Amino acid sequence: FFSASSTMVVRPNGCGIAGLWVIVAGTPTPIRLTGVHVGAQMIDCASEVTVSQRFCNDSAATREDACYVFPLDEQAAVFAFEAQINGEVVVGEVVEKEEARRKYIQAVASGDGAYLMEQDKPDVFEMRLGNLPPQTEVLITIKYVTHLKVESDGAIRFLLPTSVAPRYTPAGATAVPSESATVTTAAARVDVQVDVEMPSPICTVFSETHRIRSDITGGAARVTLEAAELDRDFVFNVTIAAPHEPRVCVEEAPDDGESRVAMLTLVPHFKLQDVLTEFVFVIDRSGSMGGAKITSAKSTLKLLLQSLPDHAYFNIVSFGSRYECLFGQSVRYTEQTFRQALNAVERMGADFGGTEILRPLEAVYAMSTPAGYARSIFVATDGQVSNTEQVLELVRRRCPRTRVFSLGIGANASHHLVDGLARAGRGTAQYVQDGERMQGKVVQQLKDAMQPALNDVVVDWGLKGPAAATGPVASASPEGPEAAPAKKKSLLGFFTNKTAPAPAPAPAVPPPQAPFVPPPVFAGSRFTVYCAVPRGAALPESVTVTAATPEGPLDVVLPVPPAVHYGRVAHRLYGRAQIRDLEEGSSYLHHAARAPSAADVRAAVVALGRQHSLVSAHTSFVAVEKRTRQPVLQRMWTPADRFQRDYSPITPHYFQRYHVPMAARPCSSYGGSLGLRSSDNGPKLSMLREARRCAPPTPAPAMECMAPQYGAPPPPPAFSCSAAAHCAPPHRPPAPPVARPGSAAPPQPLQQQQQQQ
Repeated sequence: FFSASSTMVVRPNGCGIAGLWVIVAGTPTPIRLTGVHVGAQMIDCASEVTVSQRFCNDSAATREDACYVFPLDEQAAVFAFEAQINGEVVVGEVVEKEEARRKYIQAVASGDGAYLMEQDKPDVFEMRLGNLPPQTEVLITIKYVTHLKVESDGAIRFLLPTSVAPRYTPAGATAVPSESATVTTAAARVDVQVDVEMPSPICTVFSETHRIRSDITGGAARVTLEAAELDRDFVFNVTIAAPHEPRVCVEEAPDDGESRVAMLTLVPHFKLQDVLTEFVFVIDRSGSMGGAKITSAKSTLKLLLQSLPDHAYFNIVSFGSRYECLFGQSVRYTEQTFRQALNAVERMGADFGGTEILRPLEAVYAMSTPAGYARSIFVATDGQVSNTEQVLELVRRRCPRTRVFSLGIGANASHHLVDGLARAGRGTAQYVQDGERMQGKVVQQLKDAMQPALNDVVVDWGLKGPAAATGPVASASPEGPEAAPAKKKSLLGFFTNKTAPAPAPAPAVPPPQAPFVPPPVFAGSRFTVYCAVPRGAALPESVTVTAATPEGPLDVVLPVPPAVHYGRVAHRLYGRAQIRDLEEGSSYLHHAARAPSAADVRAAVVALGRQHSLVSAHTSFVAVEKRTRQPVLQRMWTPADRFQRDYSPITPHYFQRYHVPMAARPCSSYGGSLGLRSSDNGPKLSMLREARRCAPPTPAPAMECMAPQYGAPPPPPAFSCSAAAHCAPPHRPPAPPVARPGSAAPPQPLQQQQQQQ
């Protein structure tokens, strides 16, 4: 995505993929990227980003199906898409995924401009552009909102992903085409401008990945990156005077005063007794970890080993196409085992082949845990695998007994895998870019792993009526809910005499909280949840967060300010959190008495996608640009189309599925030519039969043809399809009549008169 190679970042072990490209003669061919601009508004811990890219079809042929793949932050919510071509702006609408594909295919078949945007993975999106005219530029604009990460030192981290690394497909897993192709293009540059607004004065703005310019005025700043080549993810951090100030903000939709969303955010501070912990370090040593990545992973592992407590047990598991355990079982941390582990780390290299993370995790879960110890797994990887869902499902099943902490290594780490591992394993996720300082991040994760698991968290939003219960009920302590001490420690580190609220009854209506199951609470890590205020309900006066701990409950009460903000950033982040709950099986539907069916989950996701205008696994953006031109035909399927079938929905499989008539099927994107050799008689005969079938029995009536507008000659008047144009003999206009000496000038042909008019 707007990288040094525009769509790809070429590296010895592979390359990322993003940008606009088509299949020409079985090979992905990029469409030239001529300009990129990124504008963003960074408000507190959220940002709204607008990305505009201008592509140019330099060829003399219409590109019937161009593909556009780009990465985003795993927490991003894409809410707008538009395309501008020939001075016309086409705005996309969110519909159900299958319906969007039908509209796209039918529009391409009819000769109209068509635009389709889908989610491949939560951090990888794909767009298709149908019937891109020759010698024409198209401006693609997308908008998304995302929640920003907060580093261990309180710095707020802005991330702009730039490429998608190819994913390794283990044996038995299904390959995803957009994750395995390799394409290179000419260099392109990008301009970035980010306006920053913070609730307290800004101290510093710095980037360890790129050279930036920042203008700071109090709590506002403007960050610019001009004419840069983004060969890695663009990251910068903002530090403010009061980074850990807890607060509750209420946002009201500007076009609907009854639609309000509250966001609670705080950074807890408390000290509990460390628990006895077994540490299992799972290190990626696949080929994609070569170079700076394996060096960073080794430095991280050394730092972790040096920071372990004396009473810890530990083990190291290296994985790639195979896996190896340093010890058969975890061993006690002693001077001898520490030296043995350091020597093994020194010998590590990226020499284990592909990235197969599922089998080593299964082996770790099968190992016995020392008596009285809690297990924490640390996974350091670039995340370049295609079976992410299988890995996350395994971690979810084993979550109650084992926590997982993930560390993304390098510029192309999969946010879907790294963040997903932390969510499924009730741990935390961190990222280390090339050149970034990692000591603070690694030490913070180690502290989190030694803390007790604070998973029983209840948020009382102070709402009245049946919507008062907004999330799951915390499990009662052995002494009963009334046995809680009257004096207890707060989540913010001070003592209070306020007693914990009684558990609320189970909700009778879908609760407005998201995530429905609050994330675990860690000291020093930001905790954020959203809640929709019911229509007609008054704003609550305060919100109470309570967490159960081995030393008694911790709680904090935050006041709700009466003033509201206007916008839809919190609305969209709230909708994205609800969709993620449904996709990961942690929504209110999954906590009901009856487990939801796949159809129930799909219907709920589609409803949320339409309500908030969001792309998801079951909703897509689609836009149609009506044109006055003749439809084109799809050439017959040939074995050479196997590559095309993997990359384009415009295949016979899709036509049969959506019942598109043969006479209205679009041409494949082969640069406007058939791409057949002289020996391909079978397909040529098929095309000839198709042309004869489509040719009208009588001369076709005069039709308006838009082809001259796009720089191509009009089709022969006796045919009405592109297949006939390819197969018919060359069109020869009749010779003009010759005037004899002394006679009047011959009359002009009717067609020439019409052209002059």
